[in-house]
Amino acid sequence: MLIEDGRIIAVGDDALYQSADEVIDLGESFLMPSFGDGHAHPIFAGREAAGPKVNGLQNVNEIQEAVRIFAQANPETPWIIGGAYEAAIISGGDFDAHWLDEIVSDRPVVLHAVDHHTIWVNSKALEIAGITSATTDPAGGSIARRADGSPKGTLREPEAFALILDYSPKNSIESDVRAIKYACQQYLKSGVTYANDSWLEEGMAEAYLAAVKSGDLTIDMNISFLANPGEWKKNLSKIESLVSEFEPYKEQVNAKSVKFLGDGALSSGTAALLQPYDDQPGFSGLKIWEDAELFAA
Repeated sequence: MLIEDGRIIAVGDDALYQSADEVIDLGESFLMPSFGDGHAHPIFAGREAAGPKVNGLQNVNEIQEAVRIFAQANPETPWIIGGAYEAAIISGGDFDAHWLDEIVSDRPVVLHAVDHHTIWVNSKALEIAGITSATTDPAGGSIARRADGSPKGTLREPEAFALILDYSPKNSIESDVRAIKYACQQYLKSGVTYANDSWLEEGMAEAYLAAVKSGDLTIDMNISFLANPGEWKKNLSKIESLVSEFEPYKEQVNAKSVKFLGDGALSSGTAALLQPYDDQPGFSGLKIWEDAELFAA
């Protein structure tokens, strides 16, 4: 195989009979195309890596230990935010705030689930957000509750996350560039050279723009702007402006996709179904958009 300026220009005998500046003998190894990740959340992954890493842990005790180690090593961190735990390790996926309280009770803890449709928080986070038995579920989101109606510690879908995360420290462009850099490094270790970031919230596009300019974005990326009901119209001009800013970097970043989160997810038990869930009679999931507004958008 003959490569010039990063492109394959000849293979087989055509490559062998041409001169080259450098010859690499792979020996018993082999060369193959790289991988692409068609649905990813690289910035979320990078953000979560800055907190307790609970990926792949198999029970609540293991997650508690990871949180404990992080909390002890980072006593000045005001909010402990990490991920991404597997909700299926307990029946029903409703994790209890008290389990996190046993480890950290003096500052808020927020753990994201692997599906990014669910978070698990401690009582301090619920307290700061003012979430009580009197708090109603937001449209398109849900708060898991105890038998007496008080919040249990698990919230589902972005509308519910916001009740908590609106009080957390805001991410900066600089911190999100570090998250992008971390995600790219992890991707390249696994042979992934292209990804589709399927969920860009406010500020994330600006972080990608800064990362591609600085060279910290080291894989190709498609980015999808998140459209939210009630907000998409006022964001149109900003999105159009950002799309034009990415134009000089279109060989590496495609910035012309939009993400519509129409309903919840099966993994979190919130996907909108035609029939009620077997384990939740009377509940058929959550629609995030009403049809008329979705069609208009």
